[in-house]
Amino acid sequence: MTHNPLHRKGNNYVIIILVPLLGTLFLIFITFQVAHICSQRVMKIENKLPSTQNDDLFAIWSFDGKMVYANIIEATEEFSSKYCIGLGGYGSVYKAELPTSQVVAVKKLHSLPNGGSLVQILNNEERAKAFEWIKRMNVIKGVANALSYMHHNCSTPIIHRDISSKNVLLDIEYEAHISDFGIARLLKPDSSNWTTLAGTYGYMAPELAYTMEINTKCDVYSFGVLTLEIIMGKHPGDLILSLSTSTTSTTSTIHNMPLNDVLDERLPIPTNQVASDLLHIAKIAIACLHTCAQSRPTMQQVSQEISTQKAHLVKPLHMITLGEVVTV
Repeated sequence: MTHNPLHRKGNNYVIIILVPLLGTLFLIFITFQVAHICSQRVMKIENKLPSTQNDDLFAIWSFDGKMVYANIIEATEEFSSKYCIGLGGYGSVYKAELPTSQVVAVKKLHSLPNGGSLVQILNNEERAKAFEWIKRMNVIKGVANALSYMHHNCSTPIIHRDISSKNVLLDIEYEAHISDFGIARLLKPDSSNWTTLAGTYGYMAPELAYTMEINTKCDVYSFGVLTLEIIMGKHPGDLILSLSTSTTSTTSTIHNMPLNDVLDERLPIPTNQVASDLLHIAKIAIACLHTCAQSRPTMQQVSQEISTQKAHLVKPLHMITLGEVVTV
């Protein structure tokens, strides 16, 4: 039996090709394994090292309010007295060491006198009647000042994202306190600030339905809804819908409606300076509801405008229409 020299030559070519190829693949495999092991060791070392950055606590955690609160509760053993490091007129200060190894001071406010939430007062006939115009305007000013501080005076702007009548608490002197920061977010300049839809239906800015990007103007819109609710004594959903309707007949009807017709009928019609201030606040509220977010005022502008006393009305309140409020 004779061997075919061409067959032996073909086998030699196969060996010449396969050996370098297999060697190359083996080297690639070894390289990847070494790189993987090194990266694992680096990760373990980094995890063991305490954080030395002084980044804001909430920026590190993307400000997940519920997670932060849970960690604070655990760190202070539900605000045990042994962690208390100071007392003040409005609350107690506790020392808390968090999972990030950061040590922070946490102030727990004393319980407010049970004035209830804004929605509870507006839904109660007797309490709503006692909630007179001056008190209502002071609540509006208080919320505006609080939001202005959160948006413009904090090192990183805080967006509440759920301003509504159920999240505004009143003490026995009708001073407003914003509550429930569970879904609040920090507005970070180096982040896209995209988020999932959150908040209370009827108070959320319309652009959140399609952009899902939060900014301070979202709170401005919610403030506008809240302000009208305080003035009207009920949620202004129907009025807002009518104002946003583009049909000529609907627009004409709404614009010709006397402002008196939308005020809370459980209170007497305001007069003199109260009427002037109330009209001014109504105009600001309508401006906050602009469908274009960029056209809404900032909360700093709102706070300053509301605090500015206006001259007496040139004509009685019952002669002023919604159209005059909207167009100014």
